[in-house]
Amino acid sequence: IEAFDSANEVNLNPNVTVLVGAFDLKYITLGNQMMGMAKRYLDFFETHTDFGRGYLSELNDNIKLGYKDPSSNMHKGYLSQILAVSFGPANPEAAIGKDAKKIKFEEAGKFPNLLQALGVTTSTTEDGDLFTGQITIFGVPGAKDGNWEDFEKIFYNPFGHDCLAFENIWDDNARGTQCGFFFPQRQNLIGHIDEHGNSLYESADVAIEKNRNDKRLNLNPIDYQRYISQRANKPQEAFSISGDSFFPKQLLEEQLNKDIRDPN
Repeated sequence: IEAFDSANEVNLNPNVTVLVGAFDLKYITLGNQMMGMAKRYLDFFETHTDFGRGYLSELNDNIKLGYKDPSSNMHKGYLSQILAVSFGPANPEAAIGKDAKKIKFEEAGKFPNLLQALGVTTSTTEDGDLFTGQITIFGVPGAKDGNWEDFEKIFYNPFGHDCLAFENIWDDNARGTQCGFFFPQRQNLIGHIDEHGNSLYESADVAIEKNRNDKRLNLNPIDYQRYISQRANKPQEAFSISGDSFFPKQLLEEQLNKDIRDPN
């Protein structure tokens, strides 16, 4: 979705920059990552539609639309571009001076200086009291050797970081509180979608619970927590293994929720 949005933005609007950033450049430039997907969408525009803009650069970290005037050698046309930048390990200011219309922080679950990067980047999308650009932060927590504490802080305090806030309808007993947008595993789970595209939540929940029970019996607590965090139905599950505690936090949370709700 974000790759197509990047391609669509530069294809429809001249002289704009979309900046795609991650802590490590490999998360957005290698293989079929964000830049590769955006390039594939742009190739489709060029090949199969009337909206071809031409390419001035097709590098995996710099895609620029336009053409070179053969008579003057000048760059002309849309001159819009998608730039890939790394914000790590000591480069939180990577977006400063880029004047991007859209900035995307990819793999926020592996972004140890995300708060610092966001803090110095937000001002580049402001002009006085107006916002002139949009920042999107997305990713999956719980990855091995990841660092998602900053991601968790932003997710659970969106208003404090100038992010769009949603009511937390996913976590237990969290109605009336705010968080970022969350996409649970049970939503659009392959094999549990009807012919109209609606999620079959009941059958999805049965399948998910069966898989969790199987993993609970065969994985150590830390690996089980990581399994759950990668297939979370609630934000609290996605962020459940932040820190280095060896206690089975997911199992403890499940037991606590049972104790609170079970009258016995």
